[in-house]
Amino acid sequence: MSLLVLVALSNQSGRAAQKAFEATLRNCLEVHECQLISGHFDYSLRLRCRDMEHYRLLSESWMNDDTLHIDKLVAHPVLAEVKPMAR
Repeated sequence: MSLLVLVALSNQSGRAAQKAFEATLRNCLEVHECQLISGHFDYSLRLRCRDMEHYRLLSESWMNDDTLHIDKLVAHPVLAEVKPMAR
């Protein structure tokens, strides 16, 4: 399943936390895209997981990792692809 996940890091975390978070994502096979964004969230991710249990375990491992300074994760499962991303 495909999910759009928005991630907010702690306001006090600074650039070191961003680097740690980005390094973790680069090594995560489930993360297919990652963008640094502006607004209430810091990152937009496109994940591919086997099912919601797989996503739950992955997101829990991120939330339990104090070096990542994740304040909030909001997941939106993709129901249908209306217009595929151009390659």
